[in-house]
Formats: sequence, structure tokens, C-alpha cells
Amino acid sequence: MYKLARRLGRALGFNRWLHHVPGASSAMGLYMLASHRDSALNRRGWFQSMQAKSPLSKDGEPIPWLSYPAIDLLADRIQDPSIRVFEYGAGNSTLWWSERAALVHSVEHDQDWVDRLVPHLPD
Repeated sequence: MYKLARRLGRALGFNRWLHHVPGASSAMGLYMLASHRDSALNRRGWFQSMQAKSPLSKDGEPIPWLSYPAIDLLADRIQDPSIRVFEYGAGNSTLWWSERAALVHSVEHDQDWVDRLVPHLPD
């Protein structure tokens, strides 16, 4: 957890001001700040995704392996439930699209992965 918190601090640029924040003098303090229920990472589902080792929303629903703004853009643009989707690589994006599209056609080369995914797909 400590190494993760240090990497997160460097990535977010917190190291410069972290020593000015009470209770955040260590990487664990940074982790506590970032994982607070009101933090952007927590509100978006980043910590849930990290624990599950799979991209998830704040509600634990599967999301595509894209940036959060890209997912928001797609979700806002998809208004037609008869849309058809073709994707290379099946996974959480397939599950996400299946909730928003009439048809999802995925190309996946890994049969073991397909076998794990199929039980989660709608008819």
C-alpha cells in the first residue's frame, strides 16, 4: 500500500505540498487523502477498480478501459438504443456497451477469456 501511495503522490503532483497538510506527512497520509469518500478518485470508482483489478464504476458496474472523461463523452453521446457496436477485444467494455446498444460484436482471440466473459453477457 505504501508503494502505491508514493506512486500515486508522484503521479498527481502531491509531493510538493504534502508536507503542509496535517496528517499527510507520509505516503500513507496521501493515500488517506486520495481515498477519502469525497476525493475524485473515490467518487469515480478508481479504488474499486484497483481492488477488483478490473475497470469498475463507483457503483461497481463494469466500464470500458478508457479515461473517465472519455467514458462520460461516450455515455452522453449514446442516445439511440438501436446503436450497433463493433469492438476489437472483449471485456468490461463489452459489458458496458451491452447495456447501451442493441448489438455488440466483439473480436477476441483468447478463448479462455471469452469463456470467463460469456456468463456475464446478456442474451
